[in-house]
Amino acid sequence: MIKEKLKGNQMKRLLLLLLSFLIIGCENNIIGSKNPGYIEYASFTVVEYDLKYTNWWRVNGTVTNTGNKSINREWYISADFYTDSTFSTYCSHTYSVMDITLYPGETVNWSITTPGGDCIEDRDDYPNFVATNIQAYK
Repeated sequence: MIKEKLKGNQMKRLLLLLLSFLIIGCENNIIGSKNPGYIEYASFTVVEYDLKYTNWWRVNGTVTNTGNKSINREWYISADFYTDSTFSTYCSHTYSVMDITLYPGETVNWSITTPGGDCIEDRDDYPNFVATNIQAYK
């Protein structure tokens, strides 16, 4: 009888443990997320597109933490680069590492660069290049 109770208690503990992992995984965008690690409460503003940075395309801007929890260091910013605002010619996807903690309500500068990807031979022909799909993730 005691042996059967012990097995029942172990089964309950195992079920609680599995249920806990499932709940934690879903709350932290680990299970079932289309964008795992994507930080939804990072708001981006592009300040400048720069062609003069060592012959690479560079985008400078700011990011604000609009959430109620910190974005702990190390996190990433990624972007897709196109030849112009029609988004008809894709050139590159790249990312930049942010080695700071961004606290709720805080705004910091960011910069992301690319040599031009698929447009590397002709990048000087695209002075109106743009970056889109700018996002933060862990």
